[in-house]
Amino acid sequence: MMPPDALTVELMTDGKTHPALIDFLFDRHKEAGLHPIVALKESTGFVFNRIWAAIKRECLMVLQEGVSTAADIDRVFKEQYGARDGPCHLMDLVGLDTVEHIERHYIDERGLPSAHADWLHDGFVSSGKLGAKSSKGGLYDKAAPGAETKLFVLNLGMAETLHDGMSFDQMAHRGQVLSLNADQGGKPTQLVGSGYLPDGIDVSTDTKRLYWTQMGTPTKNDGSVLSSNLDGSDIKTIVPEGSVHTPKQCRVDAVNKKLYFCDREGGRVMRVNLGGSEIETLYQTADWQKEPEKLKDEKNWCVGIAPSPKTGKIYWTQKGRSKGSEGRIFSANIDMPRGATAADRTDVELVIGGLPEPIDLELNDEENVLYWTDRGELPLGNTLNMKTVVGPQPESEKALGRRILAQGFGEAIGLKFDVQKNAIWVADMAGRIWKCNPDRPAPKEKVFEGATAAFTGLTLIHV
Repeated sequence: MMPPDALTVELMTDGKTHPALIDFLFDRHKEAGLHPIVALKESTGFVFNRIWAAIKRECLMVLQEGVSTAADIDRVFKEQYGARDGPCHLMDLVGLDTVEHIERHYIDERGLPSAHADWLHDGFVSSGKLGAKSSKGGLYDKAAPGAETKLFVLNLGMAETLHDGMSFDQMAHRGQVLSLNADQGGKPTQLVGSGYLPDGIDVSTDTKRLYWTQMGTPTKNDGSVLSSNLDGSDIKTIVPEGSVHTPKQCRVDAVNKKLYFCDREGGRVMRVNLGGSEIETLYQTADWQKEPEKLKDEKNWCVGIAPSPKTGKIYWTQKGRSKGSEGRIFSANIDMPRGATAADRTDVELVIGGLPEPIDLELNDEENVLYWTDRGELPLGNTLNMKTVVGPQPESEKALGRRILAQGFGEAIGLKFDVQKNAIWVADMAGRIWKCNPDRPAPKEKVFEGATAAFTGLTLIHV
């Protein structure tokens, strides 16, 4: 039986097994501390499997008909029978492809209706939603049942009411690091205040810390990168002012214990150890001190960043003029070519160009898919986009070179691909947080809207 700590063992004849062998096995299993039972004749399905098949089949029919949800079915089942787990979660653990295979066998042999199996195949198995063994989830999202999505989002605070005599410096220091339980709703909680135009944020589950960038004043070269505990305490400076010009999106590389970030007015792609040592420049469009004229050209501004430890690549955006359709996404190797520098490396490749105004990036490393927000002009801007970066290009991406998954944002900025929930969370400058479907174009779901908020970066954990 499953799970492995279950002690029941079922024995069944194949119709020709000598009865003494069944008796022998029964005794030996008891000696081993197990709890054997013997089926009295050959059957398609063991005793419990047949009873369990009926439970599974009815659960799938309840789901197929929209009568209830997987979470409610399991909750009632566990409460009513004192079970350790519910049928929907157990089906996810077994694998929905296996569940479908078993159901088809019963359907073919007994002439049962197939609508529930067809629903399972079309809605889950065919798209790779196989349960616990799949990054796309199953009857449950990838997160364990009951796991809640905790979002961390940055608010510029620029939409709040201005006070008479307020200086630019005062306005620029109203940024916040906020947390929000996306499943329960309600208002965000401030973790850190008085931020200096915060822009990009990510979290390390290894260090259990948040990392975020502060743009500072673009003309002053006073950006910085900070870190704190998940509750906003123990704030530390990872990259001090003067070491980065205008840091934008940042992403944690959990494999190599690095933090990658882009420097907009500095025209750089950079990284640093999570503790703050070894600040490196990996790519540079121009030297902001020696070639300031080059960095007046917004095509040289680096904004979004997505490292891929799996393929050894980094991806970044160069946004171009506001809503100018000059935006581009590039890639390069994480390792610097021998003898090259950030200013002259030869392994930089154009992934896609002609974008309205690409901002933040996110990579599904398992599926080799790149996602990005674009705050440019409608209809192709203010969108959430995807592009396959390894392997053949799907038909849905060929017309535009990418696929638009959602549109109609209020200047979309931050995004995070949620592996466990199979969702993409997006934050926009209009003060809204959205949940989007990564598999197909579909209506986006608004999770929160703040009348005085202007959101930039976003990340999450499951608790």
